[in-house]
Amino acid sequence: MAEKETALEFLIRTAEAIASTFGSNCETLIQDMQQPGHPIVAIFHSHGRQPGSTEDVFGSDLNPQMLYEYIQEDSVNTMVVTKAGRTIKSTTIHYKGSDFHYALGINFDYTALLPAIAIVRDLTETGEELDEHLERQRSLRIDELFEDCVASIGKPIPSMKRQDKLYLIRLLKDRKVFDLQKSVTYVAERLGTSRYTIYKYIHEIEENHEL
Repeated sequence: MAEKETALEFLIRTAEAIASTFGSNCETLIQDMQQPGHPIVAIFHSHGRQPGSTEDVFGSDLNPQMLYEYIQEDSVNTMVVTKAGRTIKSTTIHYKGSDFHYALGINFDYTALLPAIAIVRDLTETGEELDEHLERQRSLRIDELFEDCVASIGKPIPSMKRQDKLYLIRLLKDRKVFDLQKSVTYVAERLGTSRYTIYKYIHEIEENHEL
């Protein structure tokens, strides 16, 4: 009996301390899980329930399946929308001994914060990440410059000979295309050749300015 009384006294002090710490929107309670309906033994900052009440945080009685799960497992930081439309962060922690089973409930009503949460969400919402945006812009610019240089040659890529491709690489180099990230890979794919070949063309152009 001493163990049971000590446990209950500790849980009540804990519940009161939590309620005091987090203010009037934080309801805390102790339930006797061994009694039918799991009546409330103590409650602080009540949102309508009183000691002896068997009403759950939803404002109703749990169905048998939910009741079984509720008795067996802790539930931490779960969201509850009550019958009255209140939005609550709810936690239930079980404390068991040889002849007792109590549950500490913590229910924080943050309904009043929802408009502020919506405003903050709107203020902090972004589109794509900057690096993705820059990469997409680079890809668009490479594509634009490449098509412009191909048009200058006046031949479709499949009809280009080696000298045509060398000239295309020179045009691209003059347009600073190869200063852009992943440009060599892009050009190699468009010409249907390897990156090694593109590097070879670039080196040949640098060695022979007459091309």
